[in-house]
Amino acid sequence: MFKTVLVPIDGSENSMKALTYAVEIAKQFKAKLILINVYSLPKPTPISPAMPLAGPPTETTPPLTIEITRELIEKTKQRAQEILKRAKDEAEKKHVPVETIVKEGKPVREIVKAAEEKNVDLIVMGARGISKIKEILLGSVSHGVARKAHCPVLIVK
Repeated sequence: MFKTVLVPIDGSENSMKALTYAVEIAKQFKAKLILINVYSLPKPTPISPAMPLAGPPTETTPPLTIEITRELIEKTKQRAQEILKRAKDEAEKKHVPVETIVKEGKPVREIVKAAEEKNVDLIVMGARGISKIKEILLGSVSHGVARKAHCPVLIVK
C-alpha cells in the first residue's frame, strides 16, 4: 500500500515522534523513507537607514554584507543536513532505506512539491504546538500540507 513515505524533519520533538511512526509504517510495508528539511532564510533588514531593506546583492552591496549572507546560508544548510543525518541514522538502525532532501523555501510549498516529484504514497509529519488562535489566523505547516498534498497525510501529536 505504501511504497514511499515522506517525513518533514525540523529537529523538533514532534518531527522526531513523526519519524518514529514513519519508521514503523515503512518497516510494515517495506517502504522507503524520504526525509526532508525545508529551511527559510530571514528577510534582510537594514543595519542603517542607508542600506536597502531587501533583495539580492547588487554591485553596491557591501562585501561584508555579501559574506555574512553567504555564511548564514551555508550554516543554515549545514544545520539542516545535521538534523537529517541524525534522523537518517535513527531510521537506518531499524533497517529502513532512507533518502534525504534539503530545500530552501516555504515549508508547505516545498513539502508538497517534493511529495509530488517523488510520487510519495504518504506524508507523516509532526503537529505544531501553536495556540488555537494563531492556528486559526496563520494556519500551520501540517495543516497546509494536509490541505494541499495529493496523498494522505498523517499528523502525529
